Amino acid sequence: MAALQSILPINAVQAVYPLQLLLGMAYGYLTALAFALWPLGRAHDIAPTVLFRDEVSTRSRYPKPLYIAGAAVTLVLLAGLALVMAYDKTIALIFIGACTGTYLLLLVVARLIMQQLARYQQSAQPSCAWQSPTSIAPAL
Repeated sequence: MAALQSILPINAVQAVYPLQLLLGMAYGYLTALAFALWPLGRAHDIAPTVLFRDEVSTRSRYPKPLYIAGAAVTLVLLAGLALVMAYDKTIALIFIGACTGTYLLLLVVARLIMQQLARYQQSAQPSCAWQSPTSIAPAL
């Protein structure tokens, strides 16, 4: 730290800041909770074997409304905490809007990729016919 004192225009003080640590912990907890509630809500009422066959399942892709509301409330709390704790509210609102827009853009891109892959799987022809292990064995 002493080497930077001549370069930095402020005095850097090494200390533990409990309020900032709690704030970081709150951001991390709310973020993890917001993005974990939806998939955990979906998985809650589904047997483990069905989770691996999601593409053939006829069940709803949405969790119960309680989980959706919990995720929405958590996201609102996260955005509210960022807005309340920000020094400049305008920059905080721009940041929240940019994060929301980026998430929505990535969601649209992911859906488009999944649609294209589903179309590709339906039109793909098998590249080779099934061979029994006994027909391969003489070549080994």
